[in-house]
Amino acid sequence: PGRSGKFRPRVATRETVLKTPWFEVVAKTLDGDQGGDPYYAVVPDDYVAILALTPEGRILVVRQYRPVTESMSLELPCGLVDGGETPEAAARRELLEETGYRADTVELLGNLVPDAGRLGNRMWCFFAATTVPVKPLEPSEPELEALTMAPEEVARCLAEGGFENAPAYAIFMLAQVKGRLILPEV
Repeated sequence: PGRSGKFRPRVATRETVLKTPWFEVVAKTLDGDQGGDPYYAVVPDDYVAILALTPEGRILVVRQYRPVTESMSLELPCGLVDGGETPEAAARRELLEETGYRADTVELLGNLVPDAGRLGNRMWCFFAATTVPVKPLEPSEPELEALTMAPEEVARCLAEGGFENAPAYAIFMLAQVKGRLILPEV
């Protein structure tokens, strides 16, 4: 769906022009693009985010300082997939590290491209219907705070822009359309 098939350029060349521990910048040229400027892709590692519910049906969220935006951000537990780790294992690890909760069962809601125009990684979206608190939270980052929110609070925050990052909206939408979480109208 959504693909007309009329024009499908292919990448002719790829060249890493910058490599850091966090991301690469790759210059790409397309077939038939004689002398044109390359397209640049920022390629960070894949990452995961997990929408998880407490035994009481509250949603686990984190508030943390983000140096890129220089502000506190309300988010779902998320993080990078470490080398050799599966996305599911990363989701379980991030949930435990950031909230102190464990999920025995997680479900893959979707595998998305966060920004097809600029980023060359994938975002793995997971859902955990039930979690268990297993340890008091002692975050590795002092600027990280774990919270729980009622579905009504989350719906209000989504409607009012309380979650600023697009991945949170994507996961809540996937959970809604797959019937895993029904948020009330606000």
